[in-house]
This record gives sequence, C-alpha cells and structure tokens, in this order.
Amino acid sequence: MLGPIRLAEHGLHGGPGQLDWVIVGGESGHGSRPIKRKWIDGLRHECETAGAAFFFKQWGGASSTAGGCDLDGAQVKEWPCVA
Repeated sequence: MLGPIRLAEHGLHGGPGQLDWVIVGGESGHGSRPIKRKWIDGLRHECETAGAAFFFKQWGGASSTAGGCDLDGAQVKEWPCVA
C-alpha cells in the first residue's frame, strides 16, 4: 500500500462489484517505501462498513518479516465467507 485507498471513490463500497476481501501490506525489500497506519485504519474501517474481510499481510521493510504483521498487538487475518 503506497497511499490511501477509498473503496467508495471507486464504486466498490456495496452493490455490483463489491469486494469480498481486501489484503493490505507494505512493500518489502531494498528501497521499500513506508506504509502509514492511517491508510491501514481507513481501509480497515471501510471494509468493516462494507462487510468485506480485511487481511493485514505485513508492515513491510527491508525484508518481508522486518516489520511484522501485528495491528494493536494482534494479527488481523480475516477470510471472506464462502456461501
């Protein structure tokens, strides 16, 4: 995630084309750019409102495990419901 994403601005917040699952993570590897907590929180809130599963993959950093994957001391790894 390299910037804020607003589902409603792209018509993905309910109705046809609604998302079931959003996977979020920061870049990893040499030259990775930082992810901002407010981007994550905003998208997570939109997912909750829209009923979409929210999966936080990683904070990112020099390696895929550099920043870990905890949000507020816990992993947030939701999966969409299968009907």
